[in-house]
Amino acid sequence: MNALLTRASQEKTKLTAFFEFNACLDASNDTTQRYSYQEFPQHYTWSDSKKAWSPRQKGFAIGRM
Repeated sequence: MNALLTRASQEKTKLTAFFEFNACLDASNDTTQRYSYQEFPQHYTWSDSKKAWSPRQKGFAIGRM
């Protein structure tokens, strides 16, 4: 049971990476746009290999949840 809890706490998911991304935003930077979790895939893409969000290169896109 402890091994399962340890693994779950170390695993990075899209949701936890979204929270980390928003936590790192500088509150004094007015150009930084905060998006809701539903809006986020329209402006950022998820990399499964890196387990991280990155800005879209081709601009706006309709994301899916």
